[in-house]
Amino acid sequence: MRYYSSACPVLASTNGVAYEITITGCRQNCPGCHATHLHDFNEGKEITPALEDSIVDNIRSYLGRIDNICIIGGEPLDQDIVKLEAFLRRLRSEFEDLGMWLYTSYESKDIPDSILKLTDYIKCGRYEEGLLHPLGEGFKSIHGPTLATSNQYVVESKQVLKLRRRSSV
Repeated sequence: MRYYSSACPVLASTNGVAYEITITGCRQNCPGCHATHLHDFNEGKEITPALEDSIVDNIRSYLGRIDNICIIGGEPLDQDIVKLEAFLRRLRSEFEDLGMWLYTSYESKDIPDSILKLTDYIKCGRYEEGLLHPLGEGFKSIHGPTLATSNQYVVESKQVLKLRRRSSV
């Protein structure tokens, strides 16, 4: 898994002030994607223990001024899932009081339970160039994040897990 950049403060990606972590690598190739430079799995820096420590230290410097951590890309779910889980687990353990968001082009039914258990909210849905939001690109959903196209939506991770448990009984 490779790191591209961080940004803070960000107001458009969550229901508060976020620290955004951008990772590279995406297999989706959505037409009209605004982040084609993040498709390359070799772009950015490998997330080593030292780089992870640096990211954690940087987040720590914003404590008291941020509400959430948001992982964007590229496509987080196109990464080595074990590495993504480990990274999310580290962030969750270091920052229990911050919300954990993840942006993906996948649908909620395709998100592994292990990822749902480590996040609070997930923005789902591919960028669909022909479905620019009817209220204009950059429509703000009720949860706060900016949704580029009308097929995108935000799910609360624990609600998805609860529905899965009910349907498997």
